[in-house]
Amino acid sequence: MEPLTVIEPLDNFLEEVKKITHHYGGLLIFDEVITGFRFAFGGAQELTGVIPDLTCLAKAISNAIPLSAIVGKKEYMSCLDEIFFSFTYGGDCIGLAAAKVCIPKIKKEKVIDHLWEVGAKLKDGFNDLARIHNISDFVECVGYPCRSVVTFNSNDIFDNLEMKSWFQQELMRRGILWTAYHAICFSHKHQHIDYTLNCLDEIFPIFQDIVEKKKSLRSLIEGIPVRPVFRKVADFNAYIQKDI
Repeated sequence: MEPLTVIEPLDNFLEEVKKITHHYGGLLIFDEVITGFRFAFGGAQELTGVIPDLTCLAKAISNAIPLSAIVGKKEYMSCLDEIFFSFTYGGDCIGLAAAKVCIPKIKKEKVIDHLWEVGAKLKDGFNDLARIHNISDFVECVGYPCRSVVTFNSNDIFDNLEMKSWFQQELMRRGILWTAYHAICFSHKHQHIDYTLNCLDEIFPIFQDIVEKKKSLRSLIEGIPVRPVFRKVADFNAYIQKDI
């Protein structure tokens, strides 16, 4: 399981999952492909204090150079000496060399502290601007500062995906590639966050005007709006034909 996604688990959820798993003789395995080296240096388990039996890690170890790892308690890891296991790039040493450089830099440069700092600036700034422009009923940035997303609430006025498409379009016009998911990295500096917030400060009043004047968002979107990732091909083809 992924230990953390966007919304913080409540009521000691992860610890209870661990108890239930062990009660039925299972192993708790955390998928920390995303949370590892992002939420804390020791991943979500360091942040939450819930230690799984095994953990899966991936390219955050090596700054996106292909690499994966299974780590965990000795009593379970020792079983790997007796079984065959392999990875697509298991014999590639470039990833190991990259990890040898990347992991110390994450610690030395305090990369994770930076992710939380600039991520909080973006999240809080987004929500502050939404309140200032009276559109906080429609958009909100939620989640952890190091990994946040924007949620859309149509309030029975708009289509949520058309809302997302319009905001995405307007930010792209201003040079920001945006999909409502904020995966902050070390290259995102304060000036990038400032620029993004300045663009939002331009866009939000336009959206407020659209709301007040009851304009059609679809008529303001160039091309086909965003569609769900998982959908029937026939439904998608019918949608395209209708839009054309």
